[in-house]
Amino acid sequence: MDQTIMDLSKNLGITFVIVSHELASIYAIADKVIMLDKCAKGIIAEGDSKVLRDISTDPRVHQFFNRITTKDAA
Repeated sequence: MDQTIMDLSKNLGITFVIVSHELASIYAIADKVIMLDKCAKGIIAEGDSKVLRDISTDPRVHQFFNRITTKDAA
């Protein structure tokens, strides 16, 4: 599926809006990520997924992109 999305985007110039929790797909196909948070009722992060993974200071963003569970964070 990821490859099909990348091919369509490149060859036809199509922009996709995808909702996913699958990090492998996010890293493979996303040019820009917007992370929403229910408690914040809005956007808590936006940008390149690898940059957010590596430098975000927001613990929610860091935990998501590094697959850290609440149990692991304690």
